[in-house]
Amino acid sequence: MYQGRKVRLRAYSQLDLDDVLRQVNDYDSVRMSASGIILPATRDDESRWISQQTSMGHGEYQFAIETLDGRYVGGCGFHKIDWKNRVGLIGILIGDAGMRGHGYGSDAVRVLCRVGYNEMNLNKLSLTVMADNTAAIRCYSACGFKAEGNLRGEVWREGSYHDLVAMGLLRGEWNDDRAR
Repeated sequence: MYQGRKVRLRAYSQLDLDDVLRQVNDYDSVRMSASGIILPATRDDESRWISQQTSMGHGEYQFAIETLDGRYVGGCGFHKIDWKNRVGLIGILIGDAGMRGHGYGSDAVRVLCRVGYNEMNLNKLSLTVMADNTAAIRCYSACGFKAEGNLRGEVWREGSYHDLVAMGLLRGEWNDDRAR
């Protein structure tokens, strides 16, 4: 379990099932974070997914995000790790709209950075974010991430193509004080 100023990152459990299911089936919560086709998830789908979240994973490490008083607010993690080049692709979802804008997401990103650099010995963390997701871009920028490029017309959503912004943070650019 890893803790920041506002949140703790912990392993998923079946006790999170109702919260996870509600959030992944809330179109407004996932429309700006998922690049694939957004399809409804069943209880069995999400239960199986939670069961597969293990520290013995195959290069994907996911965490439940909870407030310091134990309220589930979303998930984050390392979606892909290139161990040879020491690069981790990260992502985050604060799935409860009422919990956005209170610093939980940026705190979770900072804790992910601490895990990535101090525990996993990664050299770079990277991500992509929809260009019109200005709140997420502000969050990542506040954590030290820099825009590295624009992927034009990368995501088909709601009848039109949308750009993605590629962002990255090198270990040498990371400020550990932000994560405490």
